[in-house]
Amino acid sequence: MVPGEDRHAVRAVVLSESEEVLLVRVRRPGGAPVWMTPGGGLLPGESSESGLRRELHEELGLAPVALGPLLWQRRHLFQWGAKTVRQYEEFFLVPVPERFEPRMSDEVEAEAVEELRWWSLD
Repeated sequence: MVPGEDRHAVRAVVLSESEEVLLVRVRRPGGAPVWMTPGGGLLPGESSESGLRRELHEELGLAPVALGPLLWQRRHLFQWGAKTVRQYEEFFLVPVPERFEPRMSDEVEAEAVEELRWWSLD
């Protein structure tokens, strides 16, 4: 097994009725910025659904939210600064009636976020 830290995370494919998806541009420690779906790591004992609702509230100000189906699961290995992370992720559909202005309330996460942007599926 590759050495590293195990992490369980949840992510949201936030999709508006006008077929736009919301992505977050994050600065990686010592690396280039990356675009990703909103979400993050689960707290000990937290379910995927509870964790995703918490993350959506912290990162986007989106609450309450109805979660759609589980779309995809993956395991991947990545570097976060000096740490190697073995991450198991679940991606859920989060349909929203219309595009909204995200409001991040987590100051620690806000330091790593460069941009939140809606993208058309085209």
